[in-house]
Formats: sequence, structure tokens, C-alpha cells
Amino acid sequence: LKSEHPDVQFIAAPDNDKAGIEMITAQAVTGHSHILTATIGVTLS
Repeated sequence: LKSEHPDVQFIAAPDNDKAGIEMITAQAVTGHSHILTATIGVTLS
């Protein structure tokens, strides 16, 4: 997924998933919300 969308930053926060999600959301670019949502779902599942 990252190779297909290099403009989206992926942040790993193993000690605090909620903080990681908040960081991703804060850096989300309008129009990429669906990509970020899908990524978060995969990361936390």
C-alpha cells in the first residue's frame, strides 16, 4: 500500500495505538481519508 501511495505517511506507535492514529489523522491530506482509514484498520486488526 505504501509503495502505491508514497504521499501517505505511515506512523508506527506500538506503545500507544491511539496516539498513532491521532498522528496519522492530524497529518491526513484531504482526499486520502479512505486510504488512511483502511490502513488503520489493517494495522490494528
